[in-house]
Amino acid sequence: MCGRFEISVDDNFFKRMKIDNVSEIKYGEIFPTDIVPALIDVPETEHLVPMYWGFANSVGRSEIINVRSESVHDKNIFRDSIMKRRCVIKCTGFYEWNKYHNNVERGKYMFKFFDEPMYLACIYKFFKNEDIPRFSILTTEANGYMVDIHDRMPIVLRESELATWFSHDYEKVFDMSRVEMNRISMSSSSQISIFD
Repeated sequence: MCGRFEISVDDNFFKRMKIDNVSEIKYGEIFPTDIVPALIDVPETEHLVPMYWGFANSVGRSEIINVRSESVHDKNIFRDSIMKRRCVIKCTGFYEWNKYHNNVERGKYMFKFFDEPMYLACIYKFFKNEDIPRFSILTTEANGYMVDIHDRMPIVLRESELATWFSHDYEKVFDMSRVEMNRISMSSSSQISIFD
């Protein structure tokens, strides 16, 4: 699952976006329904567009912020997007919470790569009467590093994997066992890696 993530930007970041009003674009800690810049093509084009986080839900409940990669081809609302409208969100990392034994206190963790930005694998869609498209983050089973915190995790990519994600071979990036991440407790200054 992915319910929050972090975007850090440099001074030239928004200049590459082809929009008039960047005041709606959010960075820092990102929440569902925030508008963020999404990359819809390979990095060389730097084609960034603003998107809402969360597909509109036809049954009136809250937005669909995550999509299971295992069933993304099976559901009508996602099938066309996974085939034709894939995107990525460049971020510093994503957050996850761990419930303690008393089920009340919760520990917050950030997961990030050691030495480069992280890209969240997403799909997007245009909804009726809306000018800005909406995206949802693909998730899969948690890898060995994260499974003690949560049983699901977003599909995360390195920049070198973006061309594969935007190709017909996109499913090759679904395997998260290849991913090594840094886990940072937000309630302390500790950094943990099981890959040291």
